[in-house]
Amino acid sequence: MARPAGGRDRDFDGATFETVPFPGGPFDVPDEVGDGRPKLVVFAYDSVSIGDAIDDVPALIRRVYERAGADGAALRKLHNHLVLVAADAGDKATMQQRTVRRLALRRLKAADRLADLAAHQQDRIREWEAKSEHELAVAVQQCYRHVFYPSRHRIGASGVDLAHSALDIHSTSDRPGAGQQHIARALRDLRKLRFDEDEPDAPACVRDRTAGSPAAQPTSRRKRRPGRDGAPGADLAHRDARGRAALRAAPRCATATGCGRSPKASRRCSGRRPLTGSAWPCTAAARAAC
Repeated sequence: MARPAGGRDRDFDGATFETVPFPGGPFDVPDEVGDGRPKLVVFAYDSVSIGDAIDDVPALIRRVYERAGADGAALRKLHNHLVLVAADAGDKATMQQRTVRRLALRRLKAADRLADLAAHQQDRIREWEAKSEHELAVAVQQCYRHVFYPSRHRIGASGVDLAHSALDIHSTSDRPGAGQQHIARALRDLRKLRFDEDEPDAPACVRDRTAGSPAAQPTSRRKRRPGRDGAPGADLAHRDARGRAALRAAPRCATATGCGRSPKASRRCSGRRPLTGSAWPCTAAARAAC
């Protein structure tokens, strides 16, 4: 599969995501947590390209999102651990032209070629070659601007829990080569990506979205996992921000004059089973003491 030339696949390297460049199928995208960062899957422009109208999720993106394993037959578990990026069909030609120009100028800049040219021609070749790096970076950034992310707001009549967002062309041109930053900013604006400095979701929202059973007491460990393998509406939260939200969602006394204490923190809370919403009852003595 074709790649942007000149190492341009490195435009999507960074600290926010773990980049998976140009997969041929689900087998190239591991279904594992790895170092904890969400995986940024960048599809080759000749395998997936997005036109003016998006009525459905492209077949390859769908397979990668739903399937995993060496044979691509297993069901993927960590859906919320993926962000998928595809090229724009209308911008492919520009990117290819600038790639060809970049490669040609790099070849002309070689010492054996420059030796055959006049001094002013050598200066012009060096100038053009220096500019071609920036021009190609801008073209790649503008081409790879279609982002698919886990969401219950599906695309058209698609049966896949993926939503779509197109990055603004002008914003991607501001900092060419910083692909991860543009994608992270877009997902952050959509409240799908959280950082340590961001306010986490409301505790009740985290509790209702991640509780496995009304009869099961939620734990911080259980609440951290759905950020990756939970409902598609869950965000791609940084684990620290999600952890704070989970801890804030720990069960508390829910009586009319409740003490607000955790059952484990106070022996006066006599409840042994969680009520609706993971709340716990308190005895009259405990309420009087609060």
